[in-house]
Amino acid sequence: MSNPNPQETDISDEIRNLGKNLNLFIRAAWASPERQLVQREIELSLTEVGDTLNKAANEFAQSEPGKQLKSDLHDINTSIENGKLQEKAQNELLGALRKVNSELEKAANHWSDKEKGSSGTSKGSSD
Repeated sequence: MSNPNPQETDISDEIRNLGKNLNLFIRAAWASPERQLVQREIELSLTEVGDTLNKAANEFAQSEPGKQLKSDLHDINTSIENGKLQEKAQNELLGALRKVNSELEKAANHWSDKEKGSSGTSKGSSD
């Protein structure tokens, strides 16, 4: 086989140089004082946000709405543990399924009756 085209070699060399230069640039940027300053500012800001959120959460927990929410959550947890919530959900699902089935049955009967009326003597299946 022949040696690679000089242009292909130049392109390969330039791609290798690009990778090397990107590596050097990223290392230099990472070590720069500006990046370190931005990192410190972000860390301080995140710490302040965390402190503010903790303070707000503590204040909410001590407020009447917070106490009510805690009580409501406790009641829900108790209902789950006692199975009341599960039983209620099952009953509501059963009622909804019965209603849907009833309506589907009415619709099927309606269309079946229409078909019987239009076809004269033909009999439709009841299942």
